[in-house]
Amino acid sequence: MSMKLTPLIALCSTLLLGGCSLMENRQKIAVTPLPAPEYVPGELNHESLYELLKAELSGQRGLFPQALEGYLQQARLTGDAGVAERATRVAQYMRRPDAVMEATRLWQQAAPDNAEPYQIEASILLHKGHFEDALPLLRQALRNNQRQTLALIESRVAQMPDEILSAYQALIIEQLSMQPDNAELYRSNGVLLRRQGKLNQALQAFNQALKASPKKLDVLVHKADLLRATNQTRQALKTVAHGLKYWPDNRQLRLQSIQLQFDSQQPEQATRDAKKMISETARDYPLHLYLALLMMDADKLDDAEQVLETLLDQNPSDSTPEFYLGHLAQKRGQRDNALHHFLGVSGGEKLYPAFSRIAALLDSAEHQQRLQEITTDGRALYPEIAQQLFALEAEWLHLYDLTDSALAVLEDALQLYPQEITLLYTRAMLIEGSDFPQAEQDLRTILTLEPDHAMSLNALGYLLSIHTDRLEEARQLISRALTLTPDDPATLDSMGWVLYRLGQAEASLPYLERAYDLLQDPEVISHLVEVYAALGQGKQARTLLVESLKQNPDATALQDVAEKLSMTPEEIEAITGANDTTTDNETARTAPAPVQTETDEAGAQ
Repeated sequence: MSMKLTPLIALCSTLLLGGCSLMENRQKIAVTPLPAPEYVPGELNHESLYELLKAELSGQRGLFPQALEGYLQQARLTGDAGVAERATRVAQYMRRPDAVMEATRLWQQAAPDNAEPYQIEASILLHKGHFEDALPLLRQALRNNQRQTLALIESRVAQMPDEILSAYQALIIEQLSMQPDNAELYRSNGVLLRRQGKLNQALQAFNQALKASPKKLDVLVHKADLLRATNQTRQALKTVAHGLKYWPDNRQLRLQSIQLQFDSQQPEQATRDAKKMISETARDYPLHLYLALLMMDADKLDDAEQVLETLLDQNPSDSTPEFYLGHLAQKRGQRDNALHHFLGVSGGEKLYPAFSRIAALLDSAEHQQRLQEITTDGRALYPEIAQQLFALEAEWLHLYDLTDSALAVLEDALQLYPQEITLLYTRAMLIEGSDFPQAEQDLRTILTLEPDHAMSLNALGYLLSIHTDRLEEARQLISRALTLTPDDPATLDSMGWVLYRLGQAEASLPYLERAYDLLQDPEVISHLVEVYAALGQGKQARTLLVESLKQNPDATALQDVAEKLSMTPEEIEAITGANDTTTDNETARTAPAPVQTETDEAGAQ
């Protein structure tokens, strides 16, 4: 461990070396017992000299626990700021937050005007989410090191709940009352206001900061970003242009300018500026990729393709551009070319999404052999995603009504990975209608492995409510799932449905209405319609049903509830205009598998 010695410890080292030179001419002398040490802050005694040297030597030999304990003990006894700081550094090096907290408090006592120990302790508390406990420490630190303390506060704004944001904003306002022209305080106030959704007030705060300091780069960036987020593109461009007068080479401002030009339908100028930036930043791969995605989002496909191909040539070990070249080919309607590029992805975070895109491109049952060859080869080449590829293959087969083949794939997969949650869940969802006991067993196996797996809790509860009379057990399972995911529409729907089955129609209605607000899924709608009818709200039930049937004419769940409401086949056909109603309905509760897929566009902006 290499760390700078404090003056006190350096003095210890000097005394030790001096003592060694005296040993060369040692004589027999009488040993006089030393008096008990007296500890005076900032002063050495023989005991602290010995203990500090021992601690320092322990650290140099890699005996960090002994070094830490030695420094902490001497910090307690001597009350010396330098020793307390040394203890803090050793505790930080060892990643011992408990020891860091103790050492910084000793440091604060010894040097109350030094902002750093307050910042260090506050940082730990903020990281733990103890925002209220950190507030008085930050108030103290603001007195002596405002810039770094404000940066620390802003770094944690995204994690703060609303009531805490208000408390921190009050702290900033308190400081502004004493420093009314402080641009950094106005900036922090703007950041806190924006996080609270007070966008106009946030903009005013950034304007006040720029009034106090017109060239302040970070405020210009914040203001432009806020204007862009609120679709004030022209004003955002003016702000960026103003900033570029003072900071013409600033990367962030130049990027904002390019983004805003694309936003304001100036793709030619934006593309020219993007290419210029690329030419001036050789081998900055992340930047070049980002700019290529901006071009692609703006349909500047030829320019984006050129940048992506250059990235592949310059860095062939990174296959990420292949994914976006595949996406680009999709935009052009070139399926074979897209498949070629997606198959070229050989690692990284886009590996599984590339297989997901391939599955989407192979969009009919006639591609079964090719899809299965690709997933089989993928499992051999990339064993780290083998389980996901088994699930993807099974989902695809089920989607195209090849359910027997899907189950065979899952059986093979579960022979290899008998405790893989994704595979167990997928099989349970595929067989719940034909083999509910096995589906229940699979879901209970998941809950043994992961008791708080919310999807499985909800799925098991819902399936119990439709396949058995174990309704109270179903309600308890769904209740646990709802505690874990209170805003999940499928779970809200399940709770509403099981309460209805328990004869509690009025209690079920708020859950079903909230589920419908979040997800206009045919199955959710069918439950809400049935409960409206049960509560005597027939007109509302019929209106919702008719509107939903027009939008989802093949939805089996809606067809079934229409029959329950005594609608004739002729009435249903008149509404839907459909002669064949065969589409099944699946929600997040009963979907084949919780496998993440890549459905977004390039997403550069």
